[in-house]
Amino acid sequence: MAAKNLLKQVYKDSLSLLTDLYELTMAYAYWKNGLQDREAVFQLFFRKYPFGGAYAICAGMEVALEYIESFRFEE
Repeated sequence: MAAKNLLKQVYKDSLSLLTDLYELTMAYAYWKNGLQDREAVFQLFFRKYPFGGAYAICAGMEVALEYIESFRFEE
């Protein structure tokens, strides 16, 4: 299955509400200070290596980028 539009195929609803409170607070602070049109940088990360291992393999970046590019709140 092609990664393009994979999120739309798997999830019918927006995943935007899964955003943690810190990111929403930072977005509000940007807006409140008139910085909403300024470019910002955020990171994707994990807290510990899975399965007790000592390394991780990064896969699925195209899906992660699709999620970020289509991130929207809707009514």
